Amino acid sequence: MPHKEKKEIHLQIGIKSIELMVNSNSTEDPNKIREILYFLISGKKIEHISFVEVNGVYNNPIKLFNLTLKNKSDIDNILKTLANSFTSFEKNKLFREFSKRLSDKNVFYIRLKKSDLARKKCVLTDHSDAIKISISFSNLSTGSVKNIKPKIIQEYLIIRNLIANGRI
Repeated sequence: MPHKEKKEIHLQIGIKSIELMVNSNSTEDPNKIREILYFLISGKKIEHISFVEVNGVYNNPIKLFNLTLKNKSDIDNILKTLANSFTSFEKNKLFREFSKRLSDKNVFYIRLKKSDLARKKCVLTDHSDAIKISISFSNLSTGSVKNIKPKIIQEYLIIRNLIANGRI
């Protein structure tokens, strides 16, 4: 029976898109940011990465990078990278904070430390100087983001090994 239940969860919801956002200060090498993004999507070539330059508090230039993934293989790649990189501590933290991280529009939010990502480690953070990951869910049968129960999203993330199952 458990196998059938997992299959039903996969049929009910899916990931519509994953958005990666990161700021690069004038002292940071933009190529390092690209390397971090390459790592997260398993080295696949990034064609549609956009950035905007803005001025910071003291008129320092800041680049705002944005990458949106909608292709199933790209989404699978980043989920595998995260699942393989998170420690059990991080997965348990994501489970405990699940309701805080899930918006009413069915978007699950994660922030990762840039400095650790540069060393190929995924470490959660609450700081603003981070890679911000937004995972948007939708109902596969209707394409709608409405009427998806948070418990189903949580079970999906557990099945994908992105968060812990809550049992120690």
